[in-house]
Amino acid sequence: MEVVQILFRESPEAWKRALLVAGIAGIGNASILGIINRGANLASTDSSLVNFRLLLLFGFAMLAFWMGKRYALIQSSVIVEHMLKDRLVRAAKQSWAR
Repeated sequence: MEVVQILFRESPEAWKRALLVAGIAGIGNASILGIINRGANLASTDSSLVNFRLLLLFGFAMLAFWMGKRYALIQSSVIVEHMLKDRLVRAAKQSWAR
């Protein structure tokens, strides 16, 4: 838990943005599951092959999920790299001051 507190303390704005996008990716993931369930429901009761609206919604949900997940992972990596660099620079400055 201490590590998480350090991460948020170092750059809170960047983490808020990354968490927001991760939330959007989570909503996209939940939407995908809902659309698949709805499509399976329609397929079991209706003999039509494809419901174009569901296919379009599925495509948008997949795009939101993929882009959100990708952005959140990249941003998380960048944030951690910057924080590690800053902490190393501070440690080096402290050792030089002694």
